[in-house]
This record gives sequence, structure tokens and C-alpha cells, in this order.
Amino acid sequence: VFTNMALFHSQKDQADRVVNIVTRLIKDDRIEVREKAGKVLGGMLHCSFISADAASKLMGQFKLEVSKKIRKKPKENEDPTVFQANQSKTILVRHSGVLGLSAFVSSSPYDIPEHLPAILMVLADHLHDPRPIPATVKNVFQEFKRTHQDNWAEHKQKLTEDQLATLTDLLVSPSYYA
Repeated sequence: VFTNMALFHSQKDQADRVVNIVTRLIKDDRIEVREKAGKVLGGMLHCSFISADAASKLMGQFKLEVSKKIRKKPKENEDPTVFQANQSKTILVRHSGVLGLSAFVSSSPYDIPEHLPAILMVLADHLHDPRPIPATVKNVFQEFKRTHQDNWAEHKQKLTEDQLATLTDLLVSPSYYA
């Protein structure tokens, strides 16, 4: 995709097709496929392959997917196998939303654009979700810390006090002696 980017940009329908394929793969049943699709999406966002309007739409879609409720218990008289199947599907949708939002974080490796603090806070809320979501969230924050620590004094100016406190809690390991 990246070596032929000009070709895809000149044909809008082909560029949209690539974006549709990647967004479909981010919802795949296999976790490896979802994770790789998330990485590809991050690269596409980083190199502006996706327009600002389309990126904004995608961000809204991923935020909606992340906000879906996950029931902890089956409804009364609900078949346990049906509940488990629905539960797995809901977790898959939420994980794809987390991966999509993670792509937005990874698309700005040494900068904090206006939309990034809100995405980080949404991701922080999903640290205690069912597997595999917490591992994805932890990886995003580890990568965020790695890419933003050099200019942290400058970057933290773009965050509110609450956002900064939340990020500090997530990024700084608790002291053994505290």
C-alpha cells in the first residue's frame, strides 16, 4: 500500500476499498489478524492515507464500539451457550474498537494532537475489561510512554490535570517502598 500510495490516492474508490478491507479485518475472529489490521490502520493514519473526515468518522465508530456494554451475567432463562456466544461477540467488537483507537494513538508517535488526550482517557477506562483488551491497552500505553518521554515536559502541557494524573498512574510504576 505505502509504495503505491500515489496510485491509490488518485483513485478514490480504490483508497476507500483499502480502508474498508482494513476496518473489516480489525473485526476478524482471529486476534492476530485484528492486531495486524490495527497496526496497518495506524500506519495509514500516520501517513495521511485516510482523509481527516474519514478519520473523524472512524474515530466516532471506534468510540461507539468501545462504549458497548458487556453483560457479566446471563439474563433469566437465557441459554448459557447463547449468552457465551453473545459475550464473545461483544468482547470482539470492543476489542476491535480499542485496536482502532490504539491506531490513532500510534499514528502520532512524537506529538500529541488535539484528539489524542480524549482517546487515551477512553482507553484507560478499559484496562480492566475481559481478555484480550487489557493487554492491548497496556501495550498502547507502553508504546505511548516510549515515544513521548523525550519531550514529556512539552507534551504534558497539552493535557488537563485529571488527564495527567490518570496517565501518571498508568505510566509510572508504583514504588516498592511507598
